[in-house]
Amino acid sequence: MKLRPALLRDVPTIALIGTLAFAGDPSYEHFFPRRSQYPDDFYAYLLHDYKRMLATPGQLIMVVELDELDEIDGQDTRQGERGRVVAYATFVRSGGTVEELARWNSDSIAKKLQRWLLHLERVYISIFTPNRAVSRAALDDFWTQAYAIHATTPFSGKLDFKTLAVLPGYQRQGFGEKLIEYGGYRAYEEGIPVFGDATSKGLQLYLRNGAREIGRIVLQEQVVERPGQSEPIKLPQLETPVLRWDAGWASKERIEKVAGSN
Repeated sequence: MKLRPALLRDVPTIALIGTLAFAGDPSYEHFFPRRSQYPDDFYAYLLHDYKRMLATPGQLIMVVELDELDEIDGQDTRQGERGRVVAYATFVRSGGTVEELARWNSDSIAKKLQRWLLHLERVYISIFTPNRAVSRAALDDFWTQAYAIHATTPFSGKLDFKTLAVLPGYQRQGFGEKLIEYGGYRAYEEGIPVFGDATSKGLQLYLRNGAREIGRIVLQEQVVERPGQSEPIKLPQLETPVLRWDAGWASKERIEKVAGSN
């Protein structure tokens, strides 16, 4: 297994992993209530978002890539899968100096141009071909609540652990844990806390790996009209745990092990 920063060529793959990994997730049902009717729109949203992250200082996507030494379900890496990306995590460093943000993702003229082009693309899409899967109101409400909960605990700079996704068929193989460890290692280096949130499926993984719950986001009930269905769908109120990892959550031995592999 190899952990490395995502490249632009990886973005279609990681966007696909996200659509598959979150297909049955209740939180994403609130964020993208029409994703089953418009799966291409769901994919397009993730694709655009991850391209923007790669071009933004302080934002990083790490991927897990298989190699010939990996075992999947007790068997050697499947033939032809060496080099396949099977998991990813997204991180946003905030509250730091330009130099601190650059340690995660430095800026350049090319990236500034890319951000400008992506902004123009988003404006064009919002006017002429709006994304039919997303509920921007639900997303905005989610992050407003999340950042307010973060602010109830002290910090100067922080790392937001935004997303963790593992391709179905490769879950429960330790890939997600390795990505959590990576975020913990980088936060330890800089002496900053990590904030995140958890689905019901992923909560125990985070709690086993040093997270503690500091609050809950409440996603309100939604009534969603869906094409081809005579009756609207009611999405029930949903609570999402907000988590914090302190900078020293991992043992010295664990940090040294992660440091040695990077």
